[in-house]
Parts: sequence; structure tokens; C-alpha cells
Amino acid sequence: QVDLLSRMHSPHLVGLLGYCADQSHRLLVFEFMPNGSLKGHLHPVIPAVDVAAGEQRDARPTLDWQTRLGIALDCARALEFLHEHTSPAVIHRDFNCSNVLLDHNYRARVSDFGTAKVGSNKANGQVVTRVLGTTGYLAPEYVNESPSFWLTR
Repeated sequence: QVDLLSRMHSPHLVGLLGYCADQSHRLLVFEFMPNGSLKGHLHPVIPAVDVAAGEQRDARPTLDWQTRLGIALDCARALEFLHEHTSPAVIHRDFNCSNVLLDHNYRARVSDFGTAKVGSNKANGQVVTRVLGTTGYLAPEYVNESPSFWLTR
């Protein structure tokens, strides 16, 4: 994973700052994303509120439409970078709102490459056919290069 992450540099991916591989200790150090995950903004955990006692929850602000569009574009650019601008292509295999982190300006950065797979480089003709990660997302490489059973109606 360190080798893969150290070769990928894009403003739409969470950057690897360093790592430790000392005997049994393993640690990856990434850029800090102060606004947390997209999931935290789309599906906030709402604690019990006692209105009679005047308790109020500390909720995250709702993302406005312009911010949401920007996040969607950032995610699309991250996936485009992985699929089209790395050689060989990298398939994330677990793209979801938990793995989209937001910086101080609410710009999206894709993270968590633990299940990522390096695809074919066109020269060796390999085709990755095993789908992993979050149900509901398929990388274009699966749809374009896999057997027809990936396409369902």
C-alpha cells in the first residue's frame, strides 16, 4: 500500500505524508482533513435531545447545493485520476462517503486505499474480475472489461 500511495499525487486524493515500518509496528501518516468525512455531513449522528430541559445538539452545518456539487466534482476528478491518469490504472474498490474526506474549504479528497487494486497496463492484458468494497459502485473497468454477468437489469 505504501508503494501505491507514494506514487499517486493528486489534489483530489488524501496525501501520504510518511510511514513507519519498524519490526511489528506499522503506521501510515496522512494529511489532516479538519471537516471529517462526507458521511458525517450527509448522515450525522443525532444524539437524544431533551427539549424540555433546553438541551441542544452540536450539529454540523448542512452542506449547501454549491458545496455538494463541488464535492461531487472533486470525487469524479479523483476517480478519473485513478482510472485514466495512473499507469497502470488503480481501481479503488471501496468508494463511498466514509472514504471521502473534506479539507478546511470543504474540498473532497478520496482516501482509504486498503482494498485498491492495480489494474492492467494494456500490455499484459490482465483483467481484474473480483468486485470488492461497497455495493452499489462499480469502476468503469469492471463494466467495460468483465464478463457480461456484471451487467444486470
